[in-house]
Amino acid sequence: MTSPNERTDAVFPIANDYMQRIVCQAKTYEFRRYGIAASVKRVWFDLNAPFSHIAYVSEIDPARTRNPGDEPLDSMGLVTKEFNERHRD
Repeated sequence: MTSPNERTDAVFPIANDYMQRIVCQAKTYEFRRYGIAASVKRVWFDLNAPFSHIAYVSEIDPARTRNPGDEPLDSMGLVTKEFNERHRD
């Protein structure tokens, strides 16, 4: 159980094109340059303009990092390959 001060939800602004790739499961990871608290269990996806609304809410697994010694992601694809090789973004 989380303490009252821990966040269990996060809001991610996202372009509709990327969101649709997630919805159809063509995109299985969403990469961010900032860390996500381990206590976050749900992500609210806020579509960018011209839509400008919360479109989806998803339960998530714990966030992954690409620090030295971290396990690589287990999925194929260019973005996953860049993540595993610690591409500079």
